[in-house]
Amino acid sequence: MNINPKIGLCVIYHPFEDNAENAAPIFEESYRLLTSFKDITIIKANELVKYINSVTSVAKQFKNTEVDVICVKLATWSSDEYILDMSSICDVPFIFWTYSHISAGSLCGGQQFNMVFKELNKECIFVYKDNDNALEKIKTYSKSVVIRNQLKRIRLCRIGNRTQGMAEIICDEFSVKEI
Repeated sequence: MNINPKIGLCVIYHPFEDNAENAAPIFEESYRLLTSFKDITIIKANELVKYINSVTSVAKQFKNTEVDVICVKLATWSSDEYILDMSSICDVPFIFWTYSHISAGSLCGGQQFNMVFKELNKECIFVYKDNDNALEKIKTYSKSVVIRNQLKRIRLCRIGNRTQGMAEIICDEFSVKEI
């Protein structure tokens, strides 16, 4: 079973928020951090997400490349309509990745995005900081999504007939189906 996830990485920011000018360097640094994992493929968004047109473009890119998870790094606070539109085009689990900056709004925006997804029963996790713990959480979550997706497609079957008179040594079909 191949459990090497494909993560779509994008940076979302609002052009009028504090720290918006650092969106491109944040994107490059986030990409560098994620590519340190050799068993994960990172699909880098073709542009920074700051307007609705860029949301559509990036979401279609991720859908066409069949990413398993979308990792959204928040450079600033941003409107939650962007992730809703992105999710409607590419409906996969999301990782909302924030960082610490005194007034950029990344943390606030990530919590907002997380709450919106939870209210809609969409799959997501919230990750804070650029440290080893955060990166490990991204890796573990992405791999678990791939495993879950593969298990959804697996088909189990039984070959042969029951052994007459020895029911206690055969598998319990009902228990297997329940599991």
